[in-house]
Amino acid sequence: VTGYGFGALKQRAPGAAASEWVAPELRDGGLPTLAGDIYALGELIATLCALSEAAHNNSGAQQFDRLRQECQRRNPAERPLASDVVR
Repeated sequence: VTGYGFGALKQRAPGAAASEWVAPELRDGGLPTLAGDIYALGELIATLCALSEAAHNNSGAQQFDRLRQECQRRNPAERPLASDVVR
């Protein structure tokens, strides 16, 4: 979904993670993980929420915003698993 596939990478160049879509632990020099992909998914959800609110002023966006917050927790261990996100 995110298109980055950071979780599958084994190595990356130092300083390569500079986008707001990139998890904080990667920006801080950590190694890519599936939790980092979940963080990027949270950014995708945030973008969709903003578009939904602007287009429809939709209360359903609040549910997505809560999911985004869970996906973008600073601590990777506190982020949901991908299987939990799809529920």
